[in-house]
Amino acid sequence: MPGGLLAVNGNMGTFTRDTFSVIPELNVNVGFNITRMVRLFGTYNIFYWSSVARPGESINSRIDSRLVPTDPSFNPVAANRIFPSPQLFTRDFWGHAFTLGVEIGF
Repeated sequence: MPGGLLAVNGNMGTFTRDTFSVIPELNVNVGFNITRMVRLFGTYNIFYWSSVARPGESINSRIDSRLVPTDPSFNPVAANRIFPSPQLFTRDFWGHAFTLGVEIGF
């Protein structure tokens, strides 16, 4: 049973789309031996991910109150069934990471 603000017949169900995506990555590692048994190191990592679908950006918040069962103007027959409608937006994503560490050997 549909109901609620964003769960109406216009956007319920399964919606899929196949898109080619790439994820190139670059790592840079640097280390320095302080003594024979103690080593400091650092790592920088960056990656790029194309065509990422992020759920928060795909929710259409435009609603027709006539489709909401708890609204006094509820009338699913007369309502415009365009809103809300499913949206599948994609965008590029960049990720970065930096790690510092100490290694102690015995």
